[in-house]
Parts: sequence; structure tokens; C-alpha cells
Amino acid sequence: MALDMQKYKDLYFQEADSFLVQMRTELDALLTHTHESASIKILHRMSHSMKSRSLVMGYEQLGLIGKALEFYFRDIEEGTKVLNAHRLSYIKTIMKAIQSSVDDARNGKPEHDMSSFISEFT
Repeated sequence: MALDMQKYKDLYFQEADSFLVQMRTELDALLTHTHESASIKILHRMSHSMKSRSLVMGYEQLGLIGKALEFYFRDIEEGTKVLNAHRLSYIKTIMKAIQSSVDDARNGKPEHDMSSFISEFT
């Protein structure tokens, strides 16, 4: 029995879109309340989910940027890093790049190189 990978890819892209919408919503909420712990927790969880699912589906760059964001939001939760307006704006730029990469991958194009963004978090 052959595995229908298109079905799994379709599900991945549907979930990725949902994660990105929710992440943008939480980032917008942080614009007015940069210390909103509920938003930070959601961003940490969504980044973790994006990382895991991207890596399972073979989207390495999307997985690695998800991992970088996951660790960053974890560090904020743990109090070892602080979120400021400049970093928040930069993360919003990253979210646009992630969405563009997801859109391209959905259309059969290669995912984008996220190494410049990843290096900002390591």
C-alpha cells in the first residue's frame, strides 16, 4: 500500500497557516503588552509545533527557524531573555519570511534559506 504524501503535505500546510495566523495574533497582542505571559507561552508552543512538523515533513529551514523561535520564547518565559519592541518588530519580519517560504513550498518551490534569521537567535 502506497503512502499518499500529498494528503500529509496538505495537512501540514493547513496547520502551518493556522500556526502562523495565531502567532501573528499573539505578536500583535505583545505590541501593547510586551510582558503578556499567556502570549509568550502560546508563541513558545506554536514555535515548537511548527519546528516539529516542519522537520517531520522534510522542511529543514522552516524547522530550524521554528526551533530558534521556540528556544527564544522559552528563554523569555524563564526570564533569561527580555522581549523589546525592536526584537518584536524583527520577529514580525521573520514571520513574513516564514509565510513566504511556506507558500512557496506549498507550490512546489524550495523553502527559503532562513540561516540569516536563525543566526540572530544563536
